Amino acid sequence: MLYTEQDFTVSWFAGGEVNVRLKEDVIRRFEIDDVVNLAVRVQDSDDLISALMMADAIRKYKISIRQFNLYIPYLPYARQDRVCAKGEAFSLQVLAKVLNSQGFDKVISFDAHSVISDHLINSFMSVSNFHFVWSVLREYDLTKEKIVLVAPDAGASKRIELLQNYLKGIGYDYEIVYGIKTRASDGSISKHQIAGDVQNPESKEFVVVDDICDGGRTFVSLAKALVTFGVRKSHMHLLTSHGIYSYGQDHLKEAGYNVIISTDSFMNEYTKYNIYNTFNAMLTANGQYDDIKK
Repeated sequence: MLYTEQDFTVSWFAGGEVNVRLKEDVIRRFEIDDVVNLAVRVQDSDDLISALMMADAIRKYKISIRQFNLYIPYLPYARQDRVCAKGEAFSLQVLAKVLNSQGFDKVISFDAHSVISDHLINSFMSVSNFHFVWSVLREYDLTKEKIVLVAPDAGASKRIELLQNYLKGIGYDYEIVYGIKTRASDGSISKHQIAGDVQNPESKEFVVVDDICDGGRTFVSLAKALVTFGVRKSHMHLLTSHGIYSYGQDHLKEAGYNVIISTDSFMNEYTKYNIYNTFNAMLTANGQYDDIKK
């Protein structure tokens, strides 16, 4: 059975502590099924504590649980996957210790940022964004166009190649170009270039695919590089698995992106695609986790 945050009442005590309770109608419809899947959006530390309390509330009512899986669409602290400066905490490792202490049979995330998560979190799985990207391309009728997939930087190169292979397997053979990003000593982007051999780029649709859009500086810099490469502004699109959009989307639209889409794994006014539909499809596919990457 699948439970989400909608199945719980969440409130706060005066001291700031979180109080979580299963809704009465959920308790009344508890099924005999001994496999529990808890799916919770975690966007801050309060959400993390709430998720752990939700798991505890389920365990208190379901006496017989053969398998308990936790699904966290956006894995927090995945970008803090190492100690970068003296005195910093290893944030992802701290999160992993907390999750591991709960004894979940599987911890499943959607397009997790760092492969280090696989090594730190017990029985961890990361669901690829392949089906999401394909759904967007179909909805915006881009599959009929001459598409070029774009990796914004070196960190996205492997992902874009896996996506290319997936799409090729269902009959769509798209080209790839790579963004090469150079940073200045202060961490700002000093240079962005495009590597790849594409004939007549002005006649093609360029689809940038990445896991996270936060402030968007990389994508603005990338858009300038794509225009220099010969891409028309109205022919650039940005697809990310998780949309934080800490500075909104206006600057991305001004940079030239036409379609800007993310799932609602990180909920805000800009996100669209329901992340739980992806999870439900995965659970009901005869037990096959076709889109899960190790």
